[in-house]
Amino acid sequence: MDKADTPETRFKVPGFWDWLVKRDADGDRGLSNVVNRWLVFHVAIGAAAAYFSQVDATGVAKTVALPGSAILIGLAFGWAGRSASLLQDKSFSKFLLESGPSPEGYVYAFQLAVLAVLLFIGVALILIMGGTGVSTGSHVTDGAINRAILFFFGSVAVRESWGIIYFVNKLTIQYYRVREVELAAESAEHRIK
Repeated sequence: MDKADTPETRFKVPGFWDWLVKRDADGDRGLSNVVNRWLVFHVAIGAAAAYFSQVDATGVAKTVALPGSAILIGLAFGWAGRSASLLQDKSFSKFLLESGPSPEGYVYAFQLAVLAVLLFIGVALILIMGGTGVSTGSHVTDGAINRAILFFFGSVAVRESWGIIYFVNKLTIQYYRVREVELAAESAEHRIK
């Protein structure tokens, strides 16, 4: 066995679930991407939708939630591909490792967005299949609760998907700033020669 293959020299990479619940070296954890002050906003969206909308949550789940989820998943994978191409650049990777947060935050943020969308899909499917079977005894109240839950999870899924678009755009701008410095240095070097 080569020394590089010994268990002592292998890199320990935290998994998604560890990243989600445990604090990293910077004191951050993935769950803080969702459990933060914005959670109040998502609850308010769910409550407002439950109060002001009288549409059947099952119908919304079939006609809006599932097709919308497919769009969000497509966006997540499209933007993840864009970020992967940026992270392949050696000098940019070096910049991120030296001055950015832990790499898990970059990679697992995409997975968290997909998880949020999958939870939204799960809630929609539960509603389409007839709900959980739990009832308050009032059809009107049950409908409002179902709408609130569906719109709450939808709001979280949209925010997480928007978050990765924002993240990749910011990453792209950082990439061009690093390239700008590199190109200026190369230009100065050529002028000296």
